[in-house]
Amino acid sequence: MKNKSPSVALIILNYNGLEANFLEDCLSSVEINNYAGKLQVVVVDNDSRDDSIGFVNKKYPNFKLIELKQNLGFAGGNNVGMNWALENNFDYIYLLNQDTIVEPDFITQAIIRASGHKNIGSVQSKLLLNNDRSRVNSHGNAIHFLGFGYAMGNGSLDQNVSDQDIPYASGAAVLYSASALKKVGLFAKELWMYHEDLDLGWRLRLAGFRNVLAAKSAVYHKYDFDRSVSKYYFMQRNRYLVTLQNYRLLSLILIMPAWVLSVLGLLFVSTVRGRLGSELRALSLFVNPRDWHIINKQRQRIKKIRKVNDKQVVKFFTGKIEAQAMNSPTVERLANLIFGLYWNLIKHLIIW
Repeated sequence: MKNKSPSVALIILNYNGLEANFLEDCLSSVEINNYAGKLQVVVVDNDSRDDSIGFVNKKYPNFKLIELKQNLGFAGGNNVGMNWALENNFDYIYLLNQDTIVEPDFITQAIIRASGHKNIGSVQSKLLLNNDRSRVNSHGNAIHFLGFGYAMGNGSLDQNVSDQDIPYASGAAVLYSASALKKVGLFAKELWMYHEDLDLGWRLRLAGFRNVLAAKSAVYHKYDFDRSVSKYYFMQRNRYLVTLQNYRLLSLILIMPAWVLSVLGLLFVSTVRGRLGSELRALSLFVNPRDWHIINKQRQRIKKIRKVNDKQVVKFFTGKIEAQAMNSPTVERLANLIFGLYWNLIKHLIIW
């Protein structure tokens, strides 16, 4: 007797996706998936101003549509969909960006990978660049020890990419175990957007779960690197929050000299590039009682779920940032040299 295929809720968070020419391509590719088990596509509309809602209702009546009355950000919007899936007892939850196109077997292959080990908490599909499908967008995401997260392999040829453990899964195309999410929680809504997937992947590791890549599960991403002021603010603020929340205190003390140096460097670079206001706004969390309340509350939650020491988790961290669309290769090389050396020196001291 064959085992019953697990049930999957596929969550697609939409914001003006019809107007941006994303939604139709995404949903039409999802509709022809070949997953044999129970699958429910859930479109969560994040208070779009275009006719996305009317489009989904008309063309995809079998998809569940959740209409939000306000934009809750990437974290909050996806949480609504994930909570619905948990309330309806789905075994797995797949999050898919609206700016993607999928292969028919993308869920099937992700489920096969997830079924390989009971401690797998997340499975990322291999993300390929839609405008050049021979090249990778992400074969897993890296965690820099200072809290930066980035796509591994971005722009490289899709060669010899195999199933592997990864630091964390990109929220653009990821399958989460519902049972794992019940233990570690969903996205941190206060992050709003950016690094919420890093934070969740870090928590999964701390709770003893694995984050892995399903190399045979292919998703094409209409990736466009965004250097906007708002993105810069959220990425900086959120890396500070995530780092303060997830490291043990002794680990924070060890990385502090490099952290201070990175802040000084970013203050200089942001001044040159006209982003000083965003950097200062991000740094304001250090003097904001509300942010410290959030940090302390999250640290208490992590104490309850932690099964793995920092020593085991930081094995997946790096001191370099690679394969990204950087404005200054010289600055990147210098930063990688300094912080790479520092990380190589201190990572062996983390024995707790």
